[in-house]
Amino acid sequence: MAFTVRSPAPRTLHDRKQVAVRLEAGSDFADLFEVKDALEKKGEFYREVRGDVLVLGYRRDKFVRETLITSGEPAETTEDGFAFDLTLEPQSEWNTCIDVRPVTEETVEAVKYGHDAEDAHPNMALTLEEWVEDAPVLACDSDDVQLPRFD
Repeated sequence: MAFTVRSPAPRTLHDRKQVAVRLEAGSDFADLFEVKDALEKKGEFYREVRGDVLVLGYRRDKFVRETLITSGEPAETTEDGFAFDLTLEPQSEWNTCIDVRPVTEETVEAVKYGHDAEDAHPNMALTLEEWVEDAPVLACDSDDVQLPRFD
């Protein structure tokens, strides 16, 4: 997720802006059976900071799921989120990217779309063109039936 702060036009040529930006994060891990059966949660939610990573987690016995959140720019990382103290020149902007990665079992999922990503990266094994090329062809002897074309 890209995050941008823009400075407005200056009142004077040297009108710098001191800006405090706070980005808070939270989670609501839901166990499928607890939701389905309207059961009270048996596990525990936790938040912790590991270096510059905010960790939001849920633990029930040996079952653990986490979400790791990082900022592309230096920040004060707390259990509630990220704090940035900025100095913006007139008509300038500041950018960062907030990456959110789920953790399942021992696997930390990679960020699919980074800060500068412009192209889609679908999870399909084939491109759309390859899929259409390999799709079955429907034939019909009736003139009343219109068949779709994928040209």
